[in-house]
Amino acid sequence: MGPMLWQKGGRIASLLPRRDLFWDFLVRGLLIFTAQAAYYYALMHMKLADATVLNATAPIFSALLAIFMLGERVPPDRWLLILVGFAGVVVIIQPGFQTVTLEAGFALLSAVLFAMSAILNKRMVTIESGTAIVYGTNFFVAICGLGVVLVWGVKPTWADLGVVAMIGVCGAAAQYCLSQALVYADVSYISPFEFTRVPLAAIAAWFLFREPTPVIFGVGAALIFISVFLLARRAARAKPLPAAADAVS
Repeated sequence: MGPMLWQKGGRIASLLPRRDLFWDFLVRGLLIFTAQAAYYYALMHMKLADATVLNATAPIFSALLAIFMLGERVPPDRWLLILVGFAGVVVIIQPGFQTVTLEAGFALLSAVLFAMSAILNKRMVTIESGTAIVYGTNFFVAICGLGVVLVWGVKPTWADLGVVAMIGVCGAAAQYCLSQALVYADVSYISPFEFTRVPLAAIAAWFLFREPTPVIFGVGAALIFISVFLLARRAARAKPLPAAADAVS
């Protein structure tokens, strides 16, 4: 993962988090680790698509937290598009959920924690590079994971290690992309793009695990993609924001 996130002309020191941000990295690492643990628990007891749907409510929590914690102003039209995307999530989830189970509660908890980490990420990208944020956060996530493995871990096979490595690479790449996106836009704009995980996860669940997908899924997926598409068009017409180099300098 290092070469992928390495910036031309950079130095090893640039990968290390700033000392004055130690507690920010620690808190963000704990939030992400706990969110991932809650999500993995939900995946163990739920269908992939159902767990993803509940976890995809994170953009709603992100938009709400951005108002109170970052002072962001969310225009009515953006709220409308966020709610359209969330309506797509509700359409997809409705056939399978009548009560909120324990595993569903863990999936929702992971959404709230991921939203809180996104808020903290937005504050950090103004004073730290995306590369350092990824390495610093994953350091504390790895420390938390090491403690869990030493207590409850089982001996993995080489195939298991390969899967874990792929998850780590994808997760680090996702964090880096999110950090770079937050340099250019508000949390309330970036977060709804996470809705796209819902139809993609449902498709993957059908192909890889033969989990059935209801017909109404197409309606929900269409609402989600419409929301994201219109949000992207709205941003393209908006006034350009400062360059990333200025924001993280």
